Amino acid sequence: MSTELKQKPQKKEPHHVQKRLYQKFLNQSVVVHLVSGLKVKGKLTEYDQYTIAVSVKKEEMMIYKHAISLIRPYHSESDDE
Repeated sequence: MSTELKQKPQKKEPHHVQKRLYQKFLNQSVVVHLVSGLKVKGKLTEYDQYTIAVSVKKEEMMIYKHAISLIRPYHSESDDE
């Protein structure tokens, strides 16, 4: 028998990818695609477990995460459709 102890794989925090990406997009210009088909262009200012806050033309919008289908960086020269 081997006397080595097997190390358990280190558990990652739930939603670690989501948190990492929200941190990356925080205070950046983003396009938020909603499940309804609408697109919201603005700056991601805050987020929590259930919502995100996006600043659009000096006003903040609260968007529930369950209504989001995609968030991506906003590049004004290529994203103005």
